[in-house]
Amino acid sequence: DVVFIGFPTWGMQLPPPMKSFLNEYNLSGKTIVPFNTNGGYGIGSSFETVKQLCPNSTVLDIFSTRGGSERDGILYVM
Repeated sequence: DVVFIGFPTWGMQLPPPMKSFLNEYNLSGKTIVPFNTNGGYGIGSSFETVKQLCPNSTVLDIFSTRGGSERDGILYVM
């Protein structure tokens, strides 16, 4: 009933493999919990695309976290 969908932001968009997954599986009536990693540029259009590809689902607010800061000396362990 609840589907957690995690993905990175690729070029400010939802990655093509995730688009394929959401197009292939019928998630109607499910609650979608999207979560995301990004390199500091944010989620771009990825969240809107998830909502468009799951029109008959309840899509909760996205959780997004910035990664890639290790090179700046900021260590983050999830």
